[in-house]
Amino acid sequence: PYDFRTTTPNLLGTFDGWVTHNADGTKTVNMAGSFTTKSSWISGGNVSGNVTLPTIPRATTPGVPNMTMGQQATIDLSSRASSSFSHHLGYIFGSTYGQIVDRTSATSVNWTPPLYLAEQVPNATSGTLIVVCDTYSGDTLIGTKYIYVTLSVPSGIVPSISDIDIDMVSSNPAVSGWNVFVKGYSAVKIKATAAGAYGSTIASYAFTVKKGGSTVFSTTQTGNEWTSGMLSAAGNDYTCSVTVTDSRGRQATLTTGAFTVYDYSPPSVSLIDVFRCLSDGTKDLANGTYISAKATYNHSSVGGRNPLTKKIEYRKIGAAGWTLGQNNPANNTPYVFGSGGISVASTYEVAFTVEDSVSGSVVFIVRVLPGLAAIHIRVGGKGVGIGGAADADELQVYMDAVFNNNLTVTGDLTINGIARLPSQ
Repeated sequence: PYDFRTTTPNLLGTFDGWVTHNADGTKTVNMAGSFTTKSSWISGGNVSGNVTLPTIPRATTPGVPNMTMGQQATIDLSSRASSSFSHHLGYIFGSTYGQIVDRTSATSVNWTPPLYLAEQVPNATSGTLIVVCDTYSGDTLIGTKYIYVTLSVPSGIVPSISDIDIDMVSSNPAVSGWNVFVKGYSAVKIKATAAGAYGSTIASYAFTVKKGGSTVFSTTQTGNEWTSGMLSAAGNDYTCSVTVTDSRGRQATLTTGAFTVYDYSPPSVSLIDVFRCLSDGTKDLANGTYISAKATYNHSSVGGRNPLTKKIEYRKIGAAGWTLGQNNPANNTPYVFGSGGISVASTYEVAFTVEDSVSGSVVFIVRVLPGLAAIHIRVGGKGVGIGGAADADELQVYMDAVFNNNLTVTGDLTINGIARLPSQ
């Protein structure tokens, strides 16, 4: 029973069920109802009308792929709930945010993430990109979705080396003044000018010195300058390389053109030939009162920068000073000196002096024995001179000989240049 004597509302019926909204989340429903009674006071009634239901938010979830800076990607908006919806797209990356597209009704948007976003990840090759999608119905914001994807730094973003400077380093004053590389006296100092890319920094420098295809020196360090050890081989095929690694772990390499290391050896004297002689240079070890001297002189010119000075001097052994025999002697050319004053009773020294700019003076001394020496043993121990110096690997006698016992000759015997048999 219902009591209609008051104004208190009376619930006549209820409905419990699903009401499907429109695609955009809106819904207006028409409602109607009626009733009848047996009362003579109120026989019945009806009611009808439209009711707008609360809008259900239907924000679009865009399809966003992983992306690479500088490369175009497509953001899919085709899953929108209504074709009347529009979208505003933005992004957040690190501390940077920006707009991808302002209110658009398109179902997809092409976007190229700018390269400068790499500055937000100076120590990594990728980061997390947040794509923000605002969905609108007309001017009404339906909702916002946040999509998280990976944004990568392209492989082409690497550090750069703009220059490599190489300098010759030497503690030798002459070589330092020439400013060329000389074997055994020069090292190479390398300085690299490098920079990171889009926010990265240079973490290390790897220096390499090569001769041809072989590594001579190498090191890795944080500083951009390095000095190698001494270059111990000559050649025109030396190169220097620098490889830099940045804070993202990416690398760049630059190699210099070839440079030359000049050969060098200290000056020396070889093929020395010194003996007593007559004034015309004829060898006479017993009676010569002159000295004949010749030699071959060796040195490294370092491309014409290193001249050689040379001289031959002599003196009686024990004398305080030297007498010049020949200045600037030529190679393998005999020079006769002494003016006939080389005593056959005395020992003399002959000095060959060579001097260059790198090693300074080098002196080679040879002795000239007395012409009347009782016994002389030739260098090497295979030649003996009696009464004079031996100049061959044999027994040489320069005085009359008396044999108090038998003399036995088992080989050929030559007398005054005539060969005789031992029995003749």
